[in-house]
Amino acid sequence: MPTQWKNEEDLSEGIRKLMYRMDALGAPSLKSDIEANGVSVSVQESAFRNTIREVFGTDSPEFEEFGNVQMLQGPLRVGMSAGEVALARLRGRDYMVHVLSELIQRLQQKIIELRRRIEACSLPSASEELHPVVATATKDLVASGHAWEALFAAGKALVLHVKQRSGRTDLEGVALMRTVFSKNSPILKFNELATASDLDEQEGMMHLYEGAVMALRNPGGHGFPTGPDERAMQYIQLLSLLAARVDEATR
Repeated sequence: MPTQWKNEEDLSEGIRKLMYRMDALGAPSLKSDIEANGVSVSVQESAFRNTIREVFGTDSPEFEEFGNVQMLQGPLRVGMSAGEVALARLRGRDYMVHVLSELIQRLQQKIIELRRRIEACSLPSASEELHPVVATATKDLVASGHAWEALFAAGKALVLHVKQRSGRTDLEGVALMRTVFSKNSPILKFNELATASDLDEQEGMMHLYEGAVMALRNPGGHGFPTGPDERAMQYIQLLSLLAARVDEATR
């Protein structure tokens, strides 16, 4: 399967491997061997192919595009002289170097994009601090550029927080939220439940927690949603607010 780039270190390691292969192809000694027809074409092609497979993965677009590159590059014809074969191999060598350079640029661009995502998804400033249970669950994931995975972790943290505050560790998901925050004998309440307005607030808050579980927590259990990382961070801040309101609720 294609390589899943998790962080800048993985991308930098991929660049290092491509540069090593590019340097080997560009070595003066290899050029001399090619000109003297003393180089093993199959060995060079295999090393080139294996490097791309190792860095990007067998099923990657990069391997599909360049995995069958040959060291002999046209124009080719039957009955070529030794000098013509050497020139064809030099053209192939130059093309392979060009391909590796292009692939290095692709990974460098991925590093730039990763840094931009991390910057865009940086944790809120001190004035917008996340609730501790959410911050603990999401900090490392956000720092590595995995905002949607962080949202999933924040959802799990919120559910656990509600369980611990309510004592209903036997319930999960929607059933937990409906039981704990129901306007009818709630375990945790947000007001005195003395007026119709109080009851409406309690029911509305219950639906907020219920909706958070249904829309944000459960989908992540079957595959992370996709979208701008900034949106994931906004959802995380919402879950942080809900965690804070759990602390404010009384029995």
